[in-house]
Amino acid sequence: MLHTNISATHKTYQLNDTPIDVSGVFTAVKTALVQPLMVNISVPKSQKADEATLFDSPEHFNIILAKDIAKHRNELTTRLSEIPLTALWLLNKYGQKCYIENDTLLDNDTLNTDEQITALADRYHAAQTSAQQLGFDSPQFLQSKQQLSEALQSFPYTAEQLKAISTIVSYAYYLNTHQVTGNVQAKTGVQAAILKRMQKLVNLKQGKLANELKQLGLGNAVNPLLADFLLPPDTALNTALLHLIGTEECWLNARQKLAQANNRLVLYLANQYKGGFLDFNDLVQEGQSGLLKAVDRFDHLRGFKFSTYAVYWIRQGISRSLTRNERVVRLPFGQMANIGKLYRAKDLFYLKTGREISLAELAEQTELSEAEINVLLRISQTATSLDTPVGDDDNGMTLSDFMEQQVFDQPLNKIAEQELTRAISTAINSLSEKEAKVICCRFGLNSTDEMTLEDIGHELNLTRERVRQIQVSAINKLKQHFGKELLSFL
Repeated sequence: MLHTNISATHKTYQLNDTPIDVSGVFTAVKTALVQPLMVNISVPKSQKADEATLFDSPEHFNIILAKDIAKHRNELTTRLSEIPLTALWLLNKYGQKCYIENDTLLDNDTLNTDEQITALADRYHAAQTSAQQLGFDSPQFLQSKQQLSEALQSFPYTAEQLKAISTIVSYAYYLNTHQVTGNVQAKTGVQAAILKRMQKLVNLKQGKLANELKQLGLGNAVNPLLADFLLPPDTALNTALLHLIGTEECWLNARQKLAQANNRLVLYLANQYKGGFLDFNDLVQEGQSGLLKAVDRFDHLRGFKFSTYAVYWIRQGISRSLTRNERVVRLPFGQMANIGKLYRAKDLFYLKTGREISLAELAEQTELSEAEINVLLRISQTATSLDTPVGDDDNGMTLSDFMEQQVFDQPLNKIAEQELTRAISTAINSLSEKEAKVICCRFGLNSTDEMTLEDIGHELNLTRERVRQIQVSAINKLKQHFGKELLSFL
């Protein structure tokens, strides 16, 4: 457990009850680590331009930033692919199906297939088995680890996955180096840099990260062999973690620069949707989310302008937010797309023919079944408040006053049911004992099951024909004396 005691001029950390004084390290770390992390956007000499010319062509500036993002993202992917803990994290997440979200904006390039996960799992288990049985220096292990690294290198990570894996790897390194080796005093500059990074995570995410490591099998009682397999040795891990943190910071900084350079595009598009039921700041927030998606998905090698690509994602983020919030009952985006397709087909058909489209024609136009169309038409209806006033006069009547109460029985229905029960009981009591027995058994008056004439005959020791005669006689008596009274209940 890491404890922090920070004063104005002195910083100390306590790990496993051992004090750590790093007050003189952070200045050196800042010089050695933070300054190289600053993104340096430079233009080749052949393309050198002054500042005015650069900002006169914002698309050129966007391409420079996009290239920088792609460069650092590839470097970060390479760094993570060298650490088997990355594979374990991915297999754990995908094994729990955490990546399936119906309304998450995903495209085909970022959708991970089951085949990729299966191949990754096979290579991970092969590398782990060879490490346990043959050792870390065996050719079989080195070959299987190289194959695992290649699978991780080609894996289509999302931006959120890269950030999450970098965080969990850094945290696992920190716990592993200090809990396993216990060498707290011999701190290098790299360890101090990791300690500075952990300072941001301990108070906010320590519980979450600890639980996640426990799910990965790296809890307090960590297996040294498993730790050695998932993380490189301490001598190599120091350099690997320094490069990992530096590359991640470079990638995040370049990503932020591209988003900030196009903030005005978000404001311009959000202003077009202003005046609705969403506040302008909310529109900007949704547009920023769309802009970040564009930053993460943009490929400068395809030859498109970033602004053109970003407009699509910004508009989609804002429009989906409006769609999500305009309805009292939220509908999935897939259903909303089908509803829009349905009404566009209806409008187009009316413009062409001048008449309303039939259900069969609508099914043919939209390639949907009639049952699906009926469902879409039903759920697309606008929700109306039950407190909506009825009429122009101020009589205080609302829609809820005219709705039938279906939760509780109406009092008149209860009274009518009681009167019917009383009338039937009086009519049955007017019959003889044998007639009453036949009528009650035949129509199930005293039980839930009706009996056949043959069953009643067996019970009364009578023939089936004799039971039928008694039934006819009893019904005639009831019609004669109680027919009108009983008919009034129908």
